[in-house]
Amino acid sequence: ICVFDIWSIHHFFWQGAIYILLHHFLEIKDIKHSIILFFILTVIHTIEEYLGNTSKFSIEGIVIDNIGPIINPKINRENRDIDNDYIDNSIGDILSGIISNILIILFWYKYRTLPYLYLLLFFPVFKDLLVQADRVF
Repeated sequence: ICVFDIWSIHHFFWQGAIYILLHHFLEIKDIKHSIILFFILTVIHTIEEYLGNTSKFSIEGIVIDNIGPIINPKINRENRDIDNDYIDNSIGDILSGIISNILIILFWYKYRTLPYLYLLLFFPVFKDLLVQADRVF
């Protein structure tokens, strides 16, 4: 039982990466629209966290069921259960995404460019995902 765990790093990275990509492709130019995007992503993340803890139907579950076995053949979609996180940990996961978005917005606002180097975190996060998958499945 904890607020932040190893999966919080994943929530931090993925919400930040999605924010950067959407900000870039939507060509956001002002702080108002960047904050609106931040709130929309946080609401979606909150719904996703709720669905992941109460059912097998979630974006995370769909990705695990369909892409997981391709990446790691040990993953058996029949063995997947709901996340069943404690409320503290769900709050920590959502806070992780909020923190990443706030840092990205502050960087963008100050330097007038998105921190594209952030996307390089994909490699260590993906490597950790493979390590964690061996423990979970």
